[in-house]
Amino acid sequence: MTKAQQLAGLGCVVLAAALGLGWLLGSGGEEVGAEQSAPSIPPSATSPRPEVDLPPGQGPSGAEPWGTEPSATGAGSPDQLSSATQAGSEQPPAAQQPLLVVRNAAGLPLEAVVSSLAGARLASGRGEVRVPAQPGQPVRVSSPGHLPEILPLAAGSTEVVLSPGRMLAGEVVAAESGQPLAGARVEAMAALTRSDAGGRFELAVPLEGRAELLVTAAERPATRAREGQGPLRIEVPRGRGARGRVVRSDGAAPGVVELLLVGGQQLHRSFRARSQPDGRFELAGGLLEGEQVMVFARAEDGWQTPRAPRWQEDVGALSATLEAPAWLTLAEPCALVPVHAWPGERPRLPAARRHGPLAAGRYSVEPAAGDPQVVELGPGEERELLLQPPPPARDGVLVVRVIDEVGAPVPEAEVSAQLPDRVLSARADAGGVAELRLPSAALSEPLTVSGQAPQRVAVPSVAAPGAREVELVLARRAALELVVSPPQALEVALFRGEASLASARTDGQGRLRLEGLPAGEVRVVIETPQGVEVERALSLPTGAPVQIDLERE
Repeated sequence: MTKAQQLAGLGCVVLAAALGLGWLLGSGGEEVGAEQSAPSIPPSATSPRPEVDLPPGQGPSGAEPWGTEPSATGAGSPDQLSSATQAGSEQPPAAQQPLLVVRNAAGLPLEAVVSSLAGARLASGRGEVRVPAQPGQPVRVSSPGHLPEILPLAAGSTEVVLSPGRMLAGEVVAAESGQPLAGARVEAMAALTRSDAGGRFELAVPLEGRAELLVTAAERPATRAREGQGPLRIEVPRGRGARGRVVRSDGAAPGVVELLLVGGQQLHRSFRARSQPDGRFELAGGLLEGEQVMVFARAEDGWQTPRAPRWQEDVGALSATLEAPAWLTLAEPCALVPVHAWPGERPRLPAARRHGPLAAGRYSVEPAAGDPQVVELGPGEERELLLQPPPPARDGVLVVRVIDEVGAPVPEAEVSAQLPDRVLSARADAGGVAELRLPSAALSEPLTVSGQAPQRVAVPSVAAPGAREVELVLARRAALELVVSPPQALEVALFRGEASLASARTDGQGRLRLEGLPAGEVRVVIETPQGVEVERALSLPTGAPVQIDLERE
């Protein structure tokens, strides 16, 4: 698997914290499906609370600003290419827009629709479609009677060949009442649709085999289903609700606050809420039993939660503390990149001499010329920064910042590094920072750093020769279920960055389940009998079995 290891240079995506951070920077994910407020919160103190789905491994180039009303497109999953997103990002001139040439297996042009991953239509046409978006952004290409394809846009022209499919029909209902659920997002592989007012849906699936579906309904947990012999009826449970309170660190009344709730077992989606003036908020449902929650919040005056809030277990008494916003003034215009932000909602603030309001946390200052410089801003801090080489680090000390898969610090974690003659160890402090004291000879060699914490899996990190600081990810445990077609026994390997996570073999039915994997982004590499390596980028947990058709890859 040498080639696979060479191609596995994919860094960890810190999904939820980055969602919150991009949101706090003044943008929000694509909103889908406005929902009614919880009964206990007066309507005057609330607004519709749409469900916001996160992208599995890819985020938007921009996003809606704070205060934008929820879109009417309905609930849905990740997406960074909504029409609202596109309106807020710079588009290339028409002649320079990516061109998709869409044909069937016989080479004939097809009527095609190009949409964002959440279903927002970007462009349509017959045979040739120009897409008003930047290269690199993922899109879904669909045509009636054919299986959709998901691909990143490329500069210039790209040929897309769609395979024939069959239409699968079914209905989505509430498990507790049997009532139809309208606007539920139903997806199978690249296919995506939404249920109508009667809960009915149709979508294209492969001609062979039974389809695996993932259903996401407003304020209900994501639900998996598999096609059976009879009519497909998918019952979606209500799930657990949540309630809590927002406070300000200075003790003042928080006022009406926008919130984003991220579930630890449903990192591909999250929920938006709005508090009452006294800070109380409520979510009617959507969480899984025992699911931990991370809460991001921001008030209109810029007060907001820090970059990486903590995970909370008691969903009946959630809390969020607003801190004063930070401001950064620079000697020259520089771009600002929040550390740990996933490649989603506005990950890079354009060049300016003054940035703010900002959530407390670490940022990379990127000048037009010269090396970036990392700065850490505290709550309410007003920092003036002259770009200059950072002060030299202390000799013999390697600083290890321990974070989870969403960028939140992991306190009290055990950190270790293997030397030729012994193992060095240290314990992280309350902020997730540990210091390993190294002999001078170890500073000139690559050093593998690992660690452990309860219910977490380490992704070993390699500190380059001479490095003074390194990040170590201790991610929550996750599982991966693969379904390979045509069914056969194949070697499968998983990587994150340069680290090999696991390797196994599918059974005769092409199925494989791996436990104890680190949550976050991984690269799956499958070796076919012909010696061809098929790769797929995934974000764990996936929420549903992942189907990989080797004949289409």
